[in-house]
Formats: sequence, C-alpha cells, structure tokens
Amino acid sequence: MPKREKDCWAGQLVDMVETVKLLSRPQGATIAEIVANTSVERRTVYRIFKALERIGLPVHETAAGFMERQKRYQLDEGSVLKTPNLATLTFDEALSLYALRGNLGVYQGTMIEESVDAAFRKLGLILPPGFRRMMERYATLFIPTAKAAKDYSGVQETIDDLSFAMLNGKVCTVTYHSFYDDRDKTFTIHPLHFFERDGGLYLLCIVARFSSIRTLAVERIRSLDIAEQEFDYPEGFDPHELLDSAFNIIFDEPFDARIRFSPGQARYIKERRWAKDQEFIDEVDGSVVLVMRTSGRDEVKRWVLSFGSAAEVLEPAELRAEVKQEFEAAARRYD
Repeated sequence: MPKREKDCWAGQLVDMVETVKLLSRPQGATIAEIVANTSVERRTVYRIFKALERIGLPVHETAAGFMERQKRYQLDEGSVLKTPNLATLTFDEALSLYALRGNLGVYQGTMIEESVDAAFRKLGLILPPGFRRMMERYATLFIPTAKAAKDYSGVQETIDDLSFAMLNGKVCTVTYHSFYDDRDKTFTIHPLHFFERDGGLYLLCIVARFSSIRTLAVERIRSLDIAEQEFDYPEGFDPHELLDSAFNIIFDEPFDARIRFSPGQARYIKERRWAKDQEFIDEVDGSVVLVMRTSGRDEVKRWVLSFGSAAEVLEPAELRAEVKQEFEAAARRYD
C-alpha cells in the first residue's frame, strides 16, 4: 500500500480505521500485519495505539499463537459498545453509520433526517468523547451535493405515511399530479419501495386498476389515505432486477439500442455502466459503439441529445429519426 503524506488527516484516519479492524479480530494483529495492511511505518503503529487509548479504546497485548514469535494485540472490551438492549456495535460499524449520516441526500429536511439525528444523539451518550469527535470528522470525508436535488422538506408526512403503509402492507388511495398531462388523478395503489434517482425520491407501487408496477414521484402526491385493507407483496418480484432493467425510472417495453460516441467521449462512456446488459465495440477511429438493452426510450433520447454531435443513434431506426428531428428543430431555432 502506498505511503500517504503525514499531514493528510483523512489518510491518517483511514489508517486508524484499518488498524482497528485488525485489532478487532478474534486473533488480534501483530505489528507486522498492521504495517502490511496500512500505509504506516512500524513506529507509527505505537502512536496509533496511544491515539486509540486517548479516545477510550485501549489496546492490550494478547497471547500469541502456537509457534508465533511476534506479539499480538487486541482492543479492550471498550471497542465493543454496549447499548441498553445488550446489542453490540463495533468501531467500524459505528464508522459506517456516521459515513451514511453524512449522505442523507433526498432525506435532508424530512422527518427521516430528524429521526436519524435523534438516533445519533442517543448513540453519542454511550460513545467516549474522543471517539464521538472522530466519528463526526469521519462523516465529513464524503461531501454530498444538493445540485438539482428536489426539496422534500414539505412532504415529511407523506414519506412517513408511505413508510407505514409499506411496512404493514396497507392499500392506499392517492391523488397524484401527472407531469405529462398536468392534472390531478386519484387511484388506488399498493406501495412497495422507495428508491432514489438523480436527487429525486420515487415510489415503486402497484396501481390496482392496471395490476402493474408503476413509478410515482413522491413530491407529486397531493394527498394520501391509508385504508384498513391489506395487500400481499407480489410473489417473485425483484425490485433490484426491475431497477436494473430501466435506463432511469421508466419501466416500459425493453428495446435494443446501438449508439456511437466520438473519440473525445469514448473513454467517458466506457468508464460507466449505462445498462445491465451492455457491451462496447471499439472503432478504428477511436470512437466507441455502446450496445445495450434497456427500457425508457424517451429517457435514452434525452440522454443522447445531451451529447450533441458527439453521439449518433444507429439503432433503432425510430429513435434515430426522433433524435434527428430534435436536432433539426433546434437548428431552426438558432437560425
């Protein structure tokens, strides 16, 4: 592992986390194992031990294995945090929770964020002060961005009611504002899952009158009534497979597409996963053809248009014609 600069506190924190993971193992760790699995020098390991002791996680020497010559070290029992219900939380599990806390995304400003903050206030009561300060710094390693994110601060009650309905399998009646025809519609749904896309929170549900899976934007739900009637979760339904099948949030009939990207965009395109079923074909001029099977043709069209002249739809012919018409209309607008 490459050595990090001494003044990089984030790198030092990562080394400390890795050290704690090694010390938390049933067999503990030797100094040599810590050096081999982190970026620190041997003498730095002892500094980490002292730092852990300062934040309430003392390290002690433990029995070495049979035929082992090197000393082994473990964290004291203080590395396992005891909660009132006797559940346990390890150091690295707490770190993971704090990292997630810093990435609430679309839940910022909602009751979910308030509940998370309340949970962490309670967690803070059982953490050593030094440990808690380190966790707060760890949460800032990953900075979320709110650019183009929707504001959900006014729909806390809707999110809370939907969560209750999903957990208890309750049928709901919603009044929903349709984006495409700009009017409100009322219908019955079986709410299944929330999912996030591009700063927006969406609901996967079954619309009763269609008996099919639909996607609703949570902020467009104008009203929600929870009925006493219950529904059964659809047998064999895999939400992950459904989400993987769509280019974004539209789950319509799958289609095959072939799109050529210019040499200047080829590396960017090849670095990412655009569809579950995809492959790249390299051209002699440095361009690349993306071959994929997906759904949501209108979403694919908008995506292709965002590349301007750097992208060319080869198939299907209907999508190629639609993209051509969009560019011709745009050209006329600029005349």
